[in-house]
Amino acid sequence: MRLSQKFQSNTFRSIASFSGVCIILVFAVVLGASAQTITTINVSGAGTAAGQGTQAYGINTAGTVVGTWKDSSNVNHGFVQSSSGTITTFDAPGAGTGTDQGTAAIAINASGTIVGYYKDSSNAFHGFERTAAGKIATFNVSAAGTGVDEGTFPYGINKSGAITGFYLDSSGVYHGFERSAKGAIATINVSGAGTAAGEGTTAFEINTSGEIVGFYKEPSGGTLIDSGFTRSATGTITTFNVSGADKTFSGVINDSGETAGYYSTSTGGYEGFVQTSAGTITTFDISGSADIYVYGINAGGVVIGYYQLNSGAYEAFLRAGGGKITTFNVSGAGTSSGLGTFAYGINTAGTTVGTYSDSSGVFHGFIRTE
Repeated sequence: MRLSQKFQSNTFRSIASFSGVCIILVFAVVLGASAQTITTINVSGAGTAAGQGTQAYGINTAGTVVGTWKDSSNVNHGFVQSSSGTITTFDAPGAGTGTDQGTAAIAINASGTIVGYYKDSSNAFHGFERTAAGKIATFNVSAAGTGVDEGTFPYGINKSGAITGFYLDSSGVYHGFERSAKGAIATINVSGAGTAAGEGTTAFEINTSGEIVGFYKEPSGGTLIDSGFTRSATGTITTFNVSGADKTFSGVINDSGETAGYYSTSTGGYEGFVQTSAGTITTFDISGSADIYVYGINAGGVVIGYYQLNSGAYEAFLRAGGGKITTFNVSGAGTSSGLGTFAYGINTAGTTVGTYSDSSGVFHGFIRTE
């Protein structure tokens, strides 16, 4: 399960078995980057040592970008950048000021409301939402743990202001949640999800109609299996898995109900997949990749993320609805193992945001347009 990884650097999600799903295997044609404009985002005051800097995670239809920056004392702070380029920084009330504590802004909706989480001085996590006017409200799921690395983790918000995410309880078990625009919180637990530490259910994104996507971890004969799910606006949960996969990670959904993610088989290595609202799954790979990680899908079905080369470095990709894959690197991105370009968010216009780490391991945000 990914816990506080956006406070760290990069990794991602998981999913399960649903009979009757049609699997289509596609060997994608990969093309180099087409005409593009890439603009770097660096928050003033961001640290310049390895692991510090600026990371962009989300973008809305208006082109407003949100993310997190780490200062020279290794404290995290949120930021929002307007479509004109003006950057405003902020901290959630109660955010800690120690090493690796602070605020992480994760997602933004069409109205400009931002959601994320913060780590307090006791190293527990809490959720927050920030309106376009700058008002910040914090919240917790009542059953969330209050110990180190426990707590509430919002990850998605839709047009109406409904928020989804997960919480970690005091026993180390994960549970998904949905918080309505009025503040009512409902817990999401997939039937069959494990109930031991490190097991359970995580929810990540919610679309305009209220459909939620995520994954859960279930025990099976002593082996833990990661399985995906979608939850309808009325609460019906459908589980699924890529055929032959032992781990399926699903965490993004668009307003058409298309979901995307990545999976692995017993032979190892992650590949990507897209699933239609009807349940048809198409898998894809990128030539020369060791692993693929999917982080976003927009209204047009364009999937974005990043992949690891055999050298250990990372490059970003976009996969169009028709299957064409475009790869790209930000100029200045490092090429050593663990460094490179990471795409995290995409809006309806196809503008992509993300992060790159330079040769010194410092993070910088970016916006890519075509």
